[in-house]
Amino acid sequence: MPKRYTDEFKMNSVELHKAGLKTPKQLSQEYGIGYSTVLKWCQDKKPDKSTGLTPNEIRRL
Repeated sequence: MPKRYTDEFKMNSVELHKAGLKTPKQLSQEYGIGYSTVLKWCQDKKPDKSTGLTPNEIRRL
């Protein structure tokens, strides 16, 4: 069964990446998270250039 991470944990990880404090690889190694999982979290929080919405916001609409 896959691990579940809280939204707060995901947001904290993404914020560390956005602030330039950690790379996705560092986050993956430090917290024992799959590298592709960290990349997905970061991409889901990145706004689309044309709409200004993140993929998560588009899915919710």
